[in-house]
Amino acid sequence: MKRSASQIRRRRASFKRILIEASKSRYLRSADRAHIKRWINSEAANDYIPDHLVADHVFRRDVVWYVLDARRIAEAASRGVDPTRRERQQQRDELLALTKKSEELAAYFRSVEQYSGIAMFYQRFFLPVRSLWMLHEYEAKLLRQQASREPPPTTFISRQTGGGKTKRKRARSREYNAFIVFIVMRMNEEFCTPHYGVVATLTNMVFPEAAVSAQDVEATWRRGRAWMQRNTRALNQEKRV
Repeated sequence: MKRSASQIRRRRASFKRILIEASKSRYLRSADRAHIKRWINSEAANDYIPDHLVADHVFRRDVVWYVLDARRIAEAASRGVDPTRRERQQQRDELLALTKKSEELAAYFRSVEQYSGIAMFYQRFFLPVRSLWMLHEYEAKLLRQQASREPPPTTFISRQTGGGKTKRKRARSREYNAFIVFIVMRMNEEFCTPHYGVVATLTNMVFPEAAVSAQDVEATWRRGRAWMQRNTRALNQEKRV
């Protein structure tokens, strides 16, 4: 049976091509390769994606990695964890710990400056004591500035709900929502447009039972963005208090 031009175009401009190309990468972990192979066989992988995105080298290069990252973040979000924020919080805690050490060193070198024997030792083998306490004071100041801001949320941790006719879908709603918000953020950053339809295709590919539409994706993005903005404002208010 001869296919029409629109059918040929639809087959050509699908996500399956990109997945097959990505599955050949030698940088993939075995678990990620297994996910990609499963997605290749999904119905959503055959859904139409605009030709200009499929032809875009940056899109083809990055989108599969975004999807893999989004899946991991969504899995963590299902447990109520924002992994990126947690990692940044750990980095902030390390900076604050270094700040304290720098302040202690500054205080030590200030205190020993009056003792000529100790002062001469450091001046002979390293730096004058005054230079040392000034250095560590400035170091502490810079570290404290770097760690001054509490990390804001980086994904949407929605309420886990269930019940009613949509119980099966709602059981993983937090996971779907986190995935959608992460991918939309990446689309906005890289392409300056959310591509809600493409995000819906990717969501249905990773979570076939989600069955989301472009309208669902847009609604989830708006709720997720508002939630993150509220939480960020709350953090800023706590800091001012």
